[in-house]
Amino acid sequence: MLQVLTPATDRKLTQIATIKEELSIPTDVTTDDDLIGRLILASSDQIGGILRRVLALETVRETLRFSGWERGNDGAAAPMILSRRPITEIVSITENDTLLTEADWQPFTDPISGADGMISGMLIRLSDDGHQRGWRGRVVVEYSAGFALPGSDNQTLPPSIERACVELVSEAYLTRNINPALVEERIDGVGMKRYANGSYSRSGTLMPGISDSVALKLGAFIELLA
Repeated sequence: MLQVLTPATDRKLTQIATIKEELSIPTDVTTDDDLIGRLILASSDQIGGILRRVLALETVRETLRFSGWERGNDGAAAPMILSRRPITEIVSITENDTLLTEADWQPFTDPISGADGMISGMLIRLSDDGHQRGWRGRVVVEYSAGFALPGSDNQTLPPSIERACVELVSEAYLTRNINPALVEERIDGVGMKRYANGSYSRSGTLMPGISDSVALKLGAFIELLA
């Protein structure tokens, strides 16, 4: 179960000024600012849906339950995997209503990939002698996870994600008056129009509905946090 304690006040993955610079729209021309703002929100939501995660920094409380016998592929006690990542701060962890100290747990570092547990959202439980043991019973974790978005102090959102949003917004803006399903139109004697069958996808092979350029950027990010 996940409860949001401090929700993000903004989920936009880029700014109007960035889009206007991309499209060479003078800063003093504000006619389409509202439209661009709506396109940014829509594209940001689309990216969040594709990645299946909230990217903006939020503080949450997550409750998990363990038998104590969960094991990883190597037979060792399995780490706890939190829903949100990357983790920026662990506020508190309680196990069966007992508040744990920092000596009782640590981020799990993958022995093969070297992935940091704060990025992958994986934490291991330590016994009194410092060895890894299983999590037991009801565990409640309060933590902050996500990225500082463009326009905030110390932005941490990966540039590739903002770039993906910029490309989505720019394409939506430039093609806003074009029917995306129209694949052929002849003019000569007031010729025919041909439309694509089924749902339209700008992507050839990677992710439906978006360009391959954007898909590659998002795919690399998914692999990073997998």
